[in-house]
Amino acid sequence: MQMATSDSFENQEDSMVGPSKLIAELTKIGAIGTQGMPTVLQGIHECLEIIDWATHKLAADALVVLASYSGPLITNETSPIIESLEACCFDKVKPVRDSMMEALQVWKKISDKGDTAIP
Repeated sequence: MQMATSDSFENQEDSMVGPSKLIAELTKIGAIGTQGMPTVLQGIHECLEIIDWATHKLAADALVVLASYSGPLITNETSPIIESLEACCFDKVKPVRDSMMEALQVWKKISDKGDTAIP
């Protein structure tokens, strides 16, 4: 069976750019703040539990964007995300593995900053 053009990796990767840009814009303008962050993180965490590779990549890319723009808002909620990223970093699809590793590195940096904060 031949893979339809809409199912190709390139097309799926192009469709994933939009949500990451949306998250970036929402965090830049402060639309995702302290109160909304746990809900956003829970939704992304659930995406990491889905078996679909495209969903994994999208979730990892979204986590990188969130960490870049909203790091101070998420320093206390890194452990469950890091555990999920570690579990997903051995994905069969190389671009997904790369995104997972990038997200894992960024989230570990945020976690380290949270550990050094004054109580």
